Amino acid sequence: MQSILYFYALIVGLFNPEIKGVHFNLIYLIIVFLLLVIKKCVYLIIGSNRNKIINIKEYMIFLLYFLLLFITILFNVDRIKNIDKLLIIILPFLFYFILENTITNKEILNKFIYTLALGAILSSIYGIYQYLSRSSGYLMVSNNNIINRAIAAFPTPNLFSDYLIVFIPFTMYLYKKRNNLLYLFFLLLQLISLIFTFSRGAVIAIIAGYVLINFITNYYIFYKTFLRNIIILFIITLILIVVYKSYFVNGHISSTLIRLKNLNNSIEVFLNSPYVGIGIGNLDKISILDNSYLTTLVQTGIIGLMGLIILLSYIYINIFNIWRLNKSDILNKTILLSLTIFLIHMIFENTFYSTITNWIIGIYLFYIKFVKKVQIKEKIKNSYSSYS
Repeated sequence: MQSILYFYALIVGLFNPEIKGVHFNLIYLIIVFLLLVIKKCVYLIIGSNRNKIINIKEYMIFLLYFLLLFITILFNVDRIKNIDKLLIIILPFLFYFILENTITNKEILNKFIYTLALGAILSSIYGIYQYLSRSSGYLMVSNNNIINRAIAAFPTPNLFSDYLIVFIPFTMYLYKKRNNLLYLFFLLLQLISLIFTFSRGAVIAIIAGYVLINFITNYYIFYKTFLRNIIILFIITLILIVVYKSYFVNGHISSTLIRLKNLNNSIEVFLNSPYVGIGIGNLDKISILDNSYLTTLVQTGIIGLMGLIILLSYIYINIFNIWRLNKSDILNKTILLSLTIFLIHMIFENTFYSTITNWIIGIYLFYIKFVKKVQIKEKIKNSYSSYS
């Protein structure tokens, strides 16, 4: 099963075709999930595993979230359509289940992180090739110029950029851990590929996330090096202006106007059903709203948004506490940075409602459980040592 997991982490950014309206990664994860459930059932029957297939207590936060979503579905007309779309949101929890039953120690976890980073590196190389060879097939006209945007194996450059910015911190982690300049080169390739996606939201998210986490985790050093940080940020801004100049002048002005128009339409729809929304998936019929939080508000109302905030707050508070209790572990800060970037980017994209990227949430959920298991084992070991 570990090989199956490593294969997924490596291939998801390079090969993810759509099969009859369903992307390969969703089919792959469902098959793996079913295989694990069957395996656990068999072990349970023959008596070699006394653990439950699913421990309900561990999934209480998920059950609470889905309970709130089901409440919103009961008050919507197209319930079948709602339930169909609800299956998309289950994907992060399927991935969490897969990770929980596959990664059993720190060595396997490190291999998984290495494979995720390697997959992102390879997809970034693929994206750079697409841009330079003009072969991505995703084109945009700006100032009478045709701009070719990198997408790798993703349907849109924005989803590709979401994938990149989440795993760029993993490459940074490998560089700091192994102190190998090769990883610094790979990091540069990922940043170049990110620029070639021409995704404003992703660039803002990764800069904002990096600044925010460095301020929170090293506020004294942050203030001490404030001038240096401002100079670096200024240089980055200049580079982006030069690269994106023709793109921003015309192409993104029209894009921004379209987004503002969709936002106004969505607000009117929300006011018609503020508490339970119009139903998951029904917003697509009216307008496209590039914001996971606002999409949740319009589709599931105040009740659904409250459920999402509870879920994401649970994840963030736990990940933050993991870092706070063990600041010396670089991986803790890496996961915190990656999560922060992901949550910020949800402001600019519907990543939570895409099976292509929302499985990433399962990684953060699993890391919470994994660290808690390690902490429990250490407490038992320490208490046993003191007793001896």
